[in-house]
Amino acid sequence: MPFVGRPGAVPSGVAGELPRSRASAHLVGVAEWSLMTSPLLRLLPLALLSRLVGWVARQRLWRRVRLPLLRLYARHYRVDLGEAESALDAYPTFEAFFTRRLRLGSRPVAEAPLVSPCDGRVGPPVEITAGAAITAKGHPYRLDGLLGPLSHWAGRLHGGRWLTLYLSPRDYHRYHAPAAMAVVESCRIVGRRWPVNGWGIDHIPDLFVENERVVVAAETPMGWPLVMVFVAALNVGRVELHGVCPPAGRAGHHRWELAAGEEMGYFSLGSTILLLLPPTAPPLLGRPGEAPIRVGEALASATPAGR
Repeated sequence: MPFVGRPGAVPSGVAGELPRSRASAHLVGVAEWSLMTSPLLRLLPLALLSRLVGWVARQRLWRRVRLPLLRLYARHYRVDLGEAESALDAYPTFEAFFTRRLRLGSRPVAEAPLVSPCDGRVGPPVEITAGAAITAKGHPYRLDGLLGPLSHWAGRLHGGRWLTLYLSPRDYHRYHAPAAMAVVESCRIVGRRWPVNGWGIDHIPDLFVENERVVVAAETPMGWPLVMVFVAALNVGRVELHGVCPPAGRAGHHRWELAAGEEMGYFSLGSTILLLLPPTAPPLLGRPGEAPIRVGEALASATPAGR
């Protein structure tokens, strides 16, 4: 059974509710801010800003400057430093800390046909019909637009399920194979860098189609395919894959064999993974909406679909 890191608790917390009058004022304020910022954001060079943030994150700072900033970041986002493979002062840059590996044994991989590829939160599954899926926020996404040069995979996904996995700044930023599989095609689609957070998902209907992304298509030894879409976001300068180099704007053909739970790559900062499954994939386990999940936890049962 593969492992990533060592056992460790993930801190949790629930924000308190606002009184009704304060909550109403808060919602109005958010709505007004959203209306103002959506047109404004379209005028900003978000890709340039993201590259700039990425450049800053890769700069080596003096230890007496870097350590307090890293501690502040970890405290603000409630990062579990006990899981990190190295001590905090071992990371020479912010990017090295963002893309940190975990201690051996911290992410056991379940004996299941499909496991989570990342730490984060998983949204409720939605059905893929007529070449499209309507997400939990009510936004329809056509697969041909989402997959670009790999749109020919859409037919094999009809009747299947779409899962959205959200990574936050506090999460472990490396992603892993959700099943034993062979990556056979990939592409990089150039796009915008909209923020992939609650505001972005609520207010930008074509967010996942407009944003830059890497699409990976794979075959499993169980006979069903899967497609993964790694969505870049504001300040996420890079989406890296270890075993292949997806070409921009066209399909690249590969044969990258992976075991379930094997590391595939990393985001430079938190972002989103879309996992698209065919109707022949094993049935998904029931989870509450936006449920927290960690790498290697089971997403599906071993019972074949339709039985």
